[in-house]
Amino acid sequence: MSKDLIRVLTKSETDLAEALLFRRQLGAGPAPLDAKARGIWAYALLMELRAQADNRLADLTEDTKRVISLSEARFDWLFVRTARPNDGAEWLRFDTMNRSLWFLLNDQETFEKIERRASYELHTSQKNRHTRFCVPAELSARADDETIGIFEKTVQKLYRQHDGSGLHAETDPDDSLTPNGDALHLVTVSLSQLPSSQAEFSEKGELDTRPVQRVTEVQASYEPVTGDLYVTTTRGGYSIRFEIATLFAELVLGLKEAPAVAEANQFDLGAIVATTELPAVPGFEFSELYLAEAEFCHPDRSSTVVSLRDGEGIDAALIEAFCPAGTQLRILSLTYRILCRPAGTHKAKWIRLKLNEDGSTSLKGDVKLDYELREKIPELWGLRQLGDV
Repeated sequence: MSKDLIRVLTKSETDLAEALLFRRQLGAGPAPLDAKARGIWAYALLMELRAQADNRLADLTEDTKRVISLSEARFDWLFVRTARPNDGAEWLRFDTMNRSLWFLLNDQETFEKIERRASYELHTSQKNRHTRFCVPAELSARADDETIGIFEKTVQKLYRQHDGSGLHAETDPDDSLTPNGDALHLVTVSLSQLPSSQAEFSEKGELDTRPVQRVTEVQASYEPVTGDLYVTTTRGGYSIRFEIATLFAELVLGLKEAPAVAEANQFDLGAIVATTELPAVPGFEFSELYLAEAEFCHPDRSSTVVSLRDGEGIDAALIEAFCPAGTQLRILSLTYRILCRPAGTHKAKWIRLKLNEDGSTSLKGDVKLDYELREKIPELWGLRQLGDV
């Protein structure tokens, strides 16, 4: 995306911008220090690459897309936990974007490890992409080449039987840390999907189609402190995640029994549907809150889901109006817009916090420590689980 490319070329440190261009064999001269001249320089380079229809534009655009994807404040802790900086680490003086660019240029291995870890964080917050299992805590994980090789081949076989994909595979084991600093053992398997045709022009300008094999990402992780085993898949549902979890438990953790699926921590969202209470989370200052979206159904007609959205806030009484007297609505999800200002910043920003009946949460809005907000806000609201006494 040109927007990401321009942002990196105009906002990054001059030496990093020049190194990025050199990486793709682009000689655009020294990056100007003056902001206005820098913008002219960046747009001139973009126009030149567009005019030439140069393949290097695609490579440079992909580089900057990767840099921007890890520049979000919510991934700040990942760099600290993964790179484990010392006092003299050069990248510590950079902002989030320059730090991400520095790792792409100077430490590709760590950059890719952080990418895999960021992908894991994103998928474990999407309820249709992951399943959490329970196994004994404090187990030792085996990640030697032989074990990982067997794991990769068996996952390939699962997908070959599932839909014929998985002909090619590449696996990366990572010893990582959770946001709280606890150990996390993560294995990522990238699998080829079945070829699909894509129309394109060749270098000779001839229109043709060619087969493209996209990538399926499978990740399995184990947290020794909690005994949680997560499996995330970008393709494939619960049945294949269960088989992968069983395989991971047997090969990597040395267990003979299949892992148990963790019970869902379901929320009783009806308890907070009318809340106007601003949460008190250390490190954040909240000033406005309103209910932006609600999904609910009648307990006896769960196939009919009603969804309400209002950019200025939904009145809880409106939700109750959909339910006949003497019955209780089943609230499937509530999405709140909250204006917050993280500590150490001067500008407040809106975030969207979605709470689902099944106990999962998601947050939109680039703020540091977003995982703390997703965990602590329901807790501070006294959001009890369904079935709790």
